Amino acid sequence: MSHQVAIVILNWRSSHETIECLDSLRALTHDRWHAFVVDNEATVESRQALAPEVGERVTYIESPINRGYTGGCNLGLQHALKGGADFIWLLNNDAVVDPLCLSVLLSAADQHPQAAVFSPLVRYFDAPDRLQFCGAVIDRLAEEVLYPDSLTQFLDWQEKVPERVVVWGTAMFIRAGLAREIGGLDDRLFAYWEDTDYCVRTQLHGQRCRLVPDTAILHRTAVPGTGMRPRPPHFFYYMVRNESLFWARHGQRPGGRLSARVRLLGKAVGERTRCLRLQPGQTAVADACLHGLWHAWLGITGPYVPGHRPMPALMLRLLSALPWRLQRWLATR
Repeated sequence: MSHQVAIVILNWRSSHETIECLDSLRALTHDRWHAFVVDNEATVESRQALAPEVGERVTYIESPINRGYTGGCNLGLQHALKGGADFIWLLNNDAVVDPLCLSVLLSAADQHPQAAVFSPLVRYFDAPDRLQFCGAVIDRLAEEVLYPDSLTQFLDWQEKVPERVVVWGTAMFIRAGLAREIGGLDDRLFAYWEDTDYCVRTQLHGQRCRLVPDTAILHRTAVPGTGMRPRPPHFFYYMVRNESLFWARHGQRPGGRLSARVRLLGKAVGERTRCLRLQPGQTAVADACLHGLWHAWLGITGPYVPGHRPMPALMLRLLSALPWRLQRWLATR
């Protein structure tokens, strides 16, 4: 049986990368696919750039507002499910795929009916011999996501604890039946941690996630050791806030949420300190870590709005002054 695959690609201020991603899709050996390009916070320039791509294989979906990664993907997912697809491929627009990638993913899905979410390996575009992602497993008791030292180590984990495997959203390949049953990405998160959340929801639904090591996509992102790309405040805000929201929902740490909050407090303060070391003088960027934690405690979700209900100034000063050793001690509680 030849499966129909809907590919959801989110564009946000990077039409040239989206076009290169689409160009790589046109070389796929599996030809039953259709791409849904969601233009998040569309502009005149993005509409004009993407217009020539629209056709028999590509549908353009305009969003006048920034729905975030979750909302943008969910918009594309809704259109994809209406089209009767068998599988949904959430693919980063800064990814380039190998011609055989989709065929290998479909073969893996046929061979592993107990799994409903799959991912290829993720390699660096500028260093294809280096792996950016080769699988992970989750420990909900310790409230940790564990990354392997090598692909060999991960494949051993996948063999021994397949029910704990989680994958990234860079190229997340999903059975459409699962998406119809558990829905899309968690819109509360807006961006980051939504992929791990989806994997755990899949597991709670009685199905598994699986890494497919026989194929890979190339991801345009900074290669470690080749210079750091400065991160904006919203990146740190979402990473800290959403990790706290994630574990509040899925964590099973002994000692209850107070113990977990202490550990996440230590991690957030430590992340602020690390941020200042990497980006000296960028206090606003570093403080976004603590504002994200504060918003998680308050239950504030959705997009990052600078200046909205910030952590009280006295609390911010006190936490920022914590000695490094104390930060480390809190983070390991």
